[in-house]
Amino acid sequence: MISILKLMKIILVVSLLGLASGCSLKKSSSTETSTAPAVSDFVNQDSKTVMAKTQENLSKAKTESTAWEKDASFVGYNFKVPQDLDPKSLTETFVFGTSTEENFWWTYSIDSQGKIVRAMVLKEDYLGKDLQPIQESFWKKSYVEIIKTAESNGGLTFRSQNPEAEITLILSQTAPNDWLWYVIEYRGATTSQKIRISANDGKVYNEQGTLIK
Repeated sequence: MISILKLMKIILVVSLLGLASGCSLKKSSSTETSTAPAVSDFVNQDSKTVMAKTQENLSKAKTESTAWEKDASFVGYNFKVPQDLDPKSLTETFVFGTSTEENFWWTYSIDSQGKIVRAMVLKEDYLGKDLQPIQESFWKKSYVEIIKTAESNGGLTFRSQNPEAEITLILSQTAPNDWLWYVIEYRGATTSQKIRISANDGKVYNEQGTLIK
């Protein structure tokens, strides 16, 4: 007959084995289902849907900008591509200026959950002083199309060589040619690369405004 002490030891060993097995299964399951999003998760969104949402957010920003200055003009749009490459982590920032304010931009940032942050920032510290009112009739390409183009024109190669790289996007009406440009910057630890794309035709240009492809 098994003594009470031996029986308790057997029960304890079986319990510990079961617990260890359960933990192992949970860990394995977590490993299998936890995969980092590829860049495709960010750029494979529907372009028309994305553009419509951006325009909806811009409309909200314009309405609120008039509380700052009635003659506020839309001069810039930018964001940093989320590190997790999840569209739900994106925060878009719309930038406004006025002829009566020489030193500050007014910004309206909104995330995918509708959280809003309004701020005034020094022009010298944020995008510079040379922004002009955006001619929205030339804004024909969504950020989805633009980042796809950037990726196939050096961006993907840069990221493969600099896995830690951050990606930022800026839309503004500036030189060269005073066109409406997207500038996508890939910034690694020690190097960076900028890709200039027309918001009107979606083609890649150099820093002098000459068509590359």
